[in-house]
Amino acid sequence: MHWTTIPPLGRMLVPAAAWLVLACGGDENGMGPGATGTVEVTASTTGAEPDADGYTVTLGTEAMTIGVNETVTFTGVAAGAVNAELSDLSFNCDVTGDNPVSVAVTAGETATAGFDVSCPLPQLAFFSDRQGDPDIFIMSSDGTQVSNLSNNPANDTFFAWSPDGAQIAFETSRDGDNEIYVMNASGSFQANLTNNPFNDVQPAWSPDRTKIAFSTNRDGMFNIYVMDADGSSPTNLTNDPSGDDALAAWSPDGTRIAFATDRDGDIEVYVMNADGSNQVNLTNAPGFDDLTPVWSPDGAQILFVSNRDGNSELYLMDADGSNPTNLTNHAASDTYGDFSPDGLRIAFTTDRDTDLEIYVMNANGSDQTRVTNNPALDAVPKWRP
Repeated sequence: MHWTTIPPLGRMLVPAAAWLVLACGGDENGMGPGATGTVEVTASTTGAEPDADGYTVTLGTEAMTIGVNETVTFTGVAAGAVNAELSDLSFNCDVTGDNPVSVAVTAGETATAGFDVSCPLPQLAFFSDRQGDPDIFIMSSDGTQVSNLSNNPANDTFFAWSPDGAQIAFETSRDGDNEIYVMNASGSFQANLTNNPFNDVQPAWSPDRTKIAFSTNRDGMFNIYVMDADGSSPTNLTNDPSGDDALAAWSPDGTRIAFATDRDGDIEVYVMNADGSNQVNLTNAPGFDDLTPVWSPDGAQILFVSNRDGNSELYLMDADGSNPTNLTNHAASDTYGDFSPDGLRIAFTTDRDTDLEIYVMNANGSDQTRVTNNPALDAVPKWRP
């Protein structure tokens, strides 16, 4: 809601104006309860992929939509200090200065506030053997600016971003068996979390960053375990001796975990509560293999791989297992998909170019575009949060 301010009275009416202000509990400078001013807020955006639908700027309790390079005006703002905050930024955009900022509003005057926003291309991590052995790499979403993060002569493969994009947990064979390590997003400070003589693989970080789920055969069959993010307190969640459980994926709210299992003879996607209870078959497609579940950012759907149409394709189903839909619909093998944090795009692995490459498509399966172009193996892309 906006209020229209009355222009200040002329100089020869000051005594009367002062009387009116004092009668309302104010002072002679017009700083009483009814004194208001104007605030202009500017967003200035740079980068290769600015937010398509702009941002939200909030001043006190009032909010407006603001374009990526636009100024909006708040009128009728009470005199005094008020906070301005920019929100609803795309996952690849950041405010480079303070946010929120404090604005000093003077009655009858216009104050200004500005936000500088940087929106570089989103980043994808993936593993590749382009330097001889599998390592964890990172690149921009157009396939440029490729950098080796793990850079170790062992096999560094399946991995997961921490929810804040600051760290990567990954599977490595550098200690003879497979262990879960963690490193900073720059590749520095690589440390063993599991430190166990059995095979610990396929880490998945909880949304609150406090726990990591993984698959391990330390109890004979592969089961889904969860541990604290520092590697302590490992606990068997699935605890099922009838098959192997793998490829855990947390729901965005952290209450459920989807996983793949062959306990029914073929491979199915199951879901369970985060404590391991209530394990339910979602895909229930006898004779076919359904695996590698990934939740949509809003938790409403699950992406998975299935061969129910004769070859491996990326499918999307509702979170209760209903309405499975083939997204890739290609004669090649399409696997290991991952939603962008805004839910608009999916990166995936495919062999449609004879070797394994990374593609990106819209979340509805349209506009499938090749990102990597390398004769080596490039696989399992995951968007940086």
